[in-house]
Amino acid sequence: MSRDAIADEMDVMAEGFVLTGAALRDGIRSAGFGELLGDENRIVDAIADGQGKSLCHHYFGNMENVASDPDSNDKSSAAGNMKMKGMIGPDGRIYPMFYVMGPACMLAATAEELDRVPNPITPERYAQAQAATREAINKVAKLVGDEVVDGHRTKHIVVDEISMKETLDDGSEVTINEMSIWLDPEYYVRRKFRMEGVIKRGGKTEPFFMERENQDYRRVGVTYLYEPYREVMKVGGIMSDKDRRELAKARKELQSAKQQLAQMPASQRAMMESMFASQMAQLESLVNDGAATVEVVTTDIEINPGFADTMITTLGGSAHSATLIRLIQTDLAKLGFEPGPATGKINAETSRAISLYQASRNMPVNGAPSPELATALAAEVGAL
Repeated sequence: MSRDAIADEMDVMAEGFVLTGAALRDGIRSAGFGELLGDENRIVDAIADGQGKSLCHHYFGNMENVASDPDSNDKSSAAGNMKMKGMIGPDGRIYPMFYVMGPACMLAATAEELDRVPNPITPERYAQAQAATREAINKVAKLVGDEVVDGHRTKHIVVDEISMKETLDDGSEVTINEMSIWLDPEYYVRRKFRMEGVIKRGGKTEPFFMERENQDYRRVGVTYLYEPYREVMKVGGIMSDKDRRELAKARKELQSAKQQLAQMPASQRAMMESMFASQMAQLESLVNDGAATVEVVTTDIEINPGFADTMITTLGGSAHSATLIRLIQTDLAKLGFEPGPATGKINAETSRAISLYQASRNMPVNGAPSPELATALAAEVGAL
């Protein structure tokens, strides 16, 4: 990506943080907890009037001094204390808008500074950075080799000598000594993950493992998200002595159930197997290796349902920022819809181009910019 494109993306992300803070504030008020909110009307009004840059300078221009001496008499000390405490202000009230100003301002400032970078990245410098990253990774991880997981070729990476400890609710202590990751080098996703170690319970130490396999990856709608629609998790070594006694009893009952099932007529046996196949498989897994298996199947993924409409309503339409409109104009032009110059301002030409695009894609036609429209356009342009 060009530096200009990266800067535009950072501007959009900065505005997204601000809109998220506004939506959070609106949600707290709608939930009936408005009395907990601090007075941020001035901040909201200033952002809506396009004065975000001056706000960033006012609230965060002197953060180094405030952070080093939070009890100083500096005029920004109250803001500094609020920033360091999260969204809780010195008065004990909640300030969602102030909470998001930090990352929003940092992103916006970074976007502005990109134009001043004296030595932009080159292929040579990028290769050097990659080599340094590989060297750092090789100190803690090793590539075991290629393996096939769920029908896909993966790179098996092992990280050992971890000694990561975790205490469970029942007082048991789990120590993870090794982690394995199976990465898909084609799609850059994790196909499988496994942790191995020991669990100490009541003076006894036994092997422990936790494994998760991600399957059925799909692209989500028109986005660039590539998500697993099926996950299989297996955990072993978590049973107590009481669990083992019950498991021994279950083993006998399972054997008896299998014998009874085998004596049934074929049609009846098939019906019973179809009804209880998953339960039988789960019980058999527990009986054989003491591992519990959980399978999660995702049928649908929604991305921020209704969120964009909430943000637009919250700030009275300010979600139609100059950056967002400029991106929409640029992508419309790439697709041949002639929106006019990418000025970041809505005019008749841009509105007509949006309407033509919406009509050609069977979308509701309103000629108005929106985050959803920008996402759809970006997906089409990215697929060119």
